[in-house]
Amino acid sequence: MALLARGMSGLLAVLVLSAEASAGQTPKVAPCEDASVGISSLIAPVAKHSRSFYDGRVMVYAVDQGEPVCCSYGVAVVIPLPDDDGGGLQCIAAMGASGLDLDGLKTSYDAGRGLLLTIPARWHNADKDTYSDGRAFKLRINLKAATVTAE
Repeated sequence: MALLARGMSGLLAVLVLSAEASAGQTPKVAPCEDASVGISSLIAPVAKHSRSFYDGRVMVYAVDQGEPVCCSYGVAVVIPLPDDDGGGLQCIAAMGASGLDLDGLKTSYDAGRGLLLTIPARWHNADKDTYSDGRAFKLRINLKAATVTAE
């Protein structure tokens, strides 16, 4: 598994939301603006660390905040604004993992609920100060409602 983690070469810092996750938590989701997100946090090379869905209308980017080291990884989802014929976009950040394996991403689709992304992840357990794999980073993207939620 090609898990992204702190200290690997070739990483740049991008989209940010300070959130500490432990083994029982889900990703923290917020608009990128509220998370003080900036383009400098995208993980390079961006083409390798991003995916598109819904015929290119939705983009998902792997991001690394850099700090706190325990839980600085996540994704930024760029999705069309609801009821905006002008092509406006919104950015939603989901953060809190210690590492992500975007190559291992799996998808499933439910017409009523939208697209579910399941991304293998590494999580920090603050109680034991240990890291573990095995629990996926799950996000639901509902294009019709223009929402991104953690599951």
